[in-house]
Amino acid sequence: CNNGVCSRGLCSCNFGWFGDYCNKTVIPVSFKPIDALEFRESLSSSSRVLLAAVNGTPPLVWSMDWTDASGLSLSADGVITWSAPAARLTAYTLVARASNRLNSAAVSVSIGVPPSYAATVAITQLDTVPVAASTDIKWLPTEGTLQ
Repeated sequence: CNNGVCSRGLCSCNFGWFGDYCNKTVIPVSFKPIDALEFRESLSSSSRVLLAAVNGTPPLVWSMDWTDASGLSLSADGVITWSAPAARLTAYTLVARASNRLNSAAVSVSIGVPPSYAATVAITQLDTVPVAASTDIKWLPTEGTLQ
């Protein structure tokens, strides 16, 4: 054993080392900064951006926290998948964590889902008598209807 204790022909590695002979160093988990992602509304999407940004000795264990993002998941191999992204004007925030036997690191990812719709309201006066009218138009995203 290079960096550990040998017992009955097996190496027990010191912290930060691994391999049959404790001759490989464990590289701590770290992330490069990640640019904002953009997914399309209601279309199942996935991204491997975390895999391109992470550094560290495998195996990596992944976990995540997110805000208001139903259907968002992070696979055991670090792939972000969203089954039905819901549009909104502000970006969602995902915090992804990766851990190995040495440490844990986190990165924040901003995911935009811009609305894919635009509403146009046209009012045509059908007679010559002036009519006073006013109304509010509200989009109810959970129901997908105009009111």
